Amino acid sequence: MVYWDSKTLKRRAKDVLSGHYWQYFLAMLVCGVIGGSLTHFNFKISISNMNFRNLDEFIRYLLNWFYSHYPSILTSFAASGVGKTLWKIFISNPFYVGSGRYTTLASYRKYDFQNIFFPFSEGRYLKTVITLLLRDIYIMLWSLLLVIPGIIKAYSYFMVPYILAENPNISRERAFEISKRATSGEKWRMFLFDLSFFGWYLLGALCFGIGVLFVVPYYAAAHAELYGALRFKAVRESICGPNEIGSELFRN
Repeated sequence: MVYWDSKTLKRRAKDVLSGHYWQYFLAMLVCGVIGGSLTHFNFKISISNMNFRNLDEFIRYLLNWFYSHYPSILTSFAASGVGKTLWKIFISNPFYVGSGRYTTLASYRKYDFQNIFFPFSEGRYLKTVITLLLRDIYIMLWSLLLVIPGIIKAYSYFMVPYILAENPNISRERAFEISKRATSGEKWRMFLFDLSFFGWYLLGALCFGIGVLFVVPYYAAAHAELYGALRFKAVRESICGPNEIGSELFRN
């Protein structure tokens, strides 16, 4: 049974963005800037007991921690591969889950900027870090065989960050299992779906590269819709129960 098609997912994504594009754009920009392009900083500290109410609090906390721990060697260390790796593990990956939280809830017309900080709340941070670290390790190990097995494995684990975003109480093993089973038979179509955005990104790149930023919300919203379709498949085919996937979402 076919549960989704690219045209429908893109139409739904456009509906989600309609009237809320700039809110969506800001949330994705913050996730991208802090979680991605600022990889020249190092961050290694447990913040599982922290609960940041807004972006300003989070940034102030980071800066104070940086200045107190690495006042002299920050620049040189941050430029190293170790610094970039640690930033991905402890900051980028949690923000990826936060992005999934925001985009999934936005599919239900709940546009709350604070959702991007969801993984940093008490009891969620460490589990998020460990789960996505394991996901990255699995993908890396498969990529060592050849590039294609790594790509296949990445699609196999596509749902994991979204599952954590919706139900942070689910076990790591169960999140991986649901994702692997729900994406079975879907990977080639998922690849073509991603490929269909190439033209948009190319057009954005031609606009001095800045245009790419304006494509990201559309891409993120479409992927949230893809996750929603795969989630429906998982429940419909008894891969998991409704209480396992999306339970956190439906309680809000």
